[in-house]
Amino acid sequence: MPLLSPPSPPAPKNGSRRQLSRSRRRQSKRSAKRSWAELPLDALLCIFHKLDHADLMFGGAATACRSWRGATRQPELWRHIDMRGHSRLNRTARLAISLSAGQCEAFLGDVCVNNDLILFLAKQAPSLKSLRLVESYGVDTEIFAEAIKRFPLLEELELSRCNIRHVWHVIQFCPQLKHFRHVKKGYHIRDNYYDTGCGTHNMEASAIARMPGLLSLQLLGDHLDNEGLSAILDNCPHLELLDLRGCLNIRMDSSLRLKCAWVNWEKLCRYTLTDDRVHFCVDQLALSYDKSTDDYEDFQQWQTY
Repeated sequence: MPLLSPPSPPAPKNGSRRQLSRSRRRQSKRSAKRSWAELPLDALLCIFHKLDHADLMFGGAATACRSWRGATRQPELWRHIDMRGHSRLNRTARLAISLSAGQCEAFLGDVCVNNDLILFLAKQAPSLKSLRLVESYGVDTEIFAEAIKRFPLLEELELSRCNIRHVWHVIQFCPQLKHFRHVKKGYHIRDNYYDTGCGTHNMEASAIARMPGLLSLQLLGDHLDNEGLSAILDNCPHLELLDLRGCLNIRMDSSLRLKCAWVNWEKLCRYTLTDDRVHFCVDQLALSYDKSTDDYEDFQQWQTY
């Protein structure tokens, strides 16, 4: 005798189906909210690293929920601070520096950086390794000299078209400096205009020559001559990159060419506003040579090394 299959359960009514569907949707929404708020901290930090610092402080990430707001305050997110293009930089930068909790390692600022802010950075960022100031006209030489003393770990320093003069007096406080970039105020190769604030050609070069650990050097619009460049090459044996655009007092000769044979000379290129707001003409030579001499022919051969 064949076995009878058990009767199938009665089909749910339409109202029961709708209730079940609504219940599942509510449960799904609760689960989604819970998963976003309970993301692990390392995942949140990985995402927040891609955001602008202003968005981290005042955007949706800081107001979404308590856990996200706490994540935006983690010092790890504020080790490298880029404050270019912020209209209220002073207030924003102070908050960013404070959030780093003394762990800030790199700071990049532009026209809104002033004396008060650079001193605040000096007090709050003892571990700073990279300082880049671009068109920071509000920073005076004396204040900068006071601040730079508090950055003993500094490895990278950029001063592009600032009011800071007499740099040779202050870079002595950076014994671990490996990368130095100095663009003289008013230097604009397109207009053939150069800063004339330095009366002694090789004073800055003499200070740089006392930095044996330098790996890269960019002096744009400087007044150093062959003697100053020779001092740098003789005393900076680890130098790998040298950029001397607009240094028109240098005349390449055979002895100087041999000294810098191992150095990678930066080829002249066009800079954009996204880099450092300094514009250069492509057809302008980085160094100046007398075409009537044999040294110019040597230079042409040297370029192919």
